[in-house]
Amino acid sequence: MRRMIMAILSVTVLLSTSVAAWAQEGTSVFLPGVVAAGKNATDKPTETPEERAIALVAAAPNMALHLANYPDWTGNAWAENDEGTIYGVDFWSDAAQEWLGNGRVDLDQNVVLNYYAPRDLTPEEFQVGLARVKPFLDDDPEVQARLAPNPDFWYEGIYFNRWDQVWEAYYERGLDAFIVAMHVDADNIYVDSVYDPYGFDEAEALEEQRNRAISLAWEAPGIDVAIEGVDNWATYAEKQSDVLWTVEFAAENRSLFAAFVNIETWEVIEVGN
Repeated sequence: MRRMIMAILSVTVLLSTSVAAWAQEGTSVFLPGVVAAGKNATDKPTETPEERAIALVAAAPNMALHLANYPDWTGNAWAENDEGTIYGVDFWSDAAQEWLGNGRVDLDQNVVLNYYAPRDLTPEEFQVGLARVKPFLDDDPEVQARLAPNPDFWYEGIYFNRWDQVWEAYYERGLDAFIVAMHVDADNIYVDSVYDPYGFDEAEALEEQRNRAISLAWEAPGIDVAIEGVDNWATYAEKQSDVLWTVEFAAENRSLFAAFVNIETWEVIEVGN
């Protein structure tokens, strides 16, 4: 479970908007004045279950701080069980065109079961966190080993990833780069992962090239005859250079057809089996 950096807030709070001020369309509810709520939120007779669910999640401490940055936010709620006691809630901002988070509530107990608010840090929170994260990175053996022999040659950028609720440090030197993702709580900082920010892009590009090579091989003369009447055949593609691929169609440990292709010029260079 990823942990959040947040201000310590009181759990018992007040609901500041009357039901008459709410604009509702279906199960979407706009609660412009809600700033906080909790287990003691009022159960008003005129409230629908959807309104109660939205109000409870919207008033959870970290969610309330997050939604305050989006004055036009709306909530959508739906029952998750036949008894109508457990509700799911989503939040959205039309102005920002952004999903703002979600949560689940138990209306029978009038409590928030869990919620997720991708809230960014305030400038003050960021500076407090940075004052802890920077020295940690400077002393971490794994990070310093990657930066050796001269850390000053590397660009360093430290930021808070609000979607994953982790701190991240980006390091770059020429074509080399890596990211350190860290969990930070009130007492400790620990490294969650160290990864190449371009690694996934390279794998994705390789898969796209492979798919192009196979598609081109299907245009090779004789492929239809080679696999006609054969069941359970498989396709294998191997990269030979930046643009050249070998594609083989095989079944039961025997080659049915092979093509040597150029995916840049979209040319079948040679075929065989």
